[in-house]
Amino acid sequence: ETDECSVEPAASACGWDQDCFDDHLTTDDDWYCECRDPAHGSQVAGAATCETDECAEHGETCKSHGQECVDTDKTDTNGTWACHCIPDDVGDDVLGGPAECKPSAECEMHAATCAAAGQHCHDDASMPDVMGNWVCQCIAPFHGDDQEGGPAQCSINECEEVCASCQRLTTDEEPLCERHGQACHEPDEATLSDWQCVCQAPLTGDPATTAQAACELDECEATCGTCEMGACGAGQ
Repeated sequence: ETDECSVEPAASACGWDQDCFDDHLTTDDDWYCECRDPAHGSQVAGAATCETDECAEHGETCKSHGQECVDTDKTDTNGTWACHCIPDDVGDDVLGGPAECKPSAECEMHAATCAAAGQHCHDDASMPDVMGNWVCQCIAPFHGDDQEGGPAQCSINECEEVCASCQRLTTDEEPLCERHGQACHEPDEATLSDWQCVCQAPLTGDPATTAQAACELDECEATCGTCEMGACGAGQ
């Protein structure tokens, strides 16, 4: 058995902002580099391209103004995030802070109702003379049906989807929990950043929120189960 991370080329491949892992010591060329938090990214047999979505840290600033946060360059962590007006509002993106967005029609009166729920107010511009048809809309990564006259029912399963707070950021990236032989659990689809990695039998351990769980194997429990005294741990 050889930990490939302890020998070249793996030993020096990952760089200062990444860690090397070799999950299967009896298999060659399966080591991989994984970016350290808060960055994301991994690469088998080579250095990873690390990306940090600054919206994970600053998204609340935009959300509190009923806007979306966008990170124009996830490989650059020097202030490339911006607040973006939700469709049907008008205004230019602003780096590092809220945009100046102008709502239309009834949303000038009711935008605060939707914003308080972390949602966007939409009023159909094609029917400017129709009153009472404004709706609250979910803001990505949340999704749900529009709700007329009040907050919508919005949800997200961070175990299954791709987003800044989810267990994976790209569709071709292996989910964090599955990468370590664990299962992902979403305790509350109305809340962000609460997904957990859960140990799978025969391994045991406490679930870890937005991180790999520390799983352990009790070989006596795994191999003996409910065996009679003396069959496992003989002499005790």
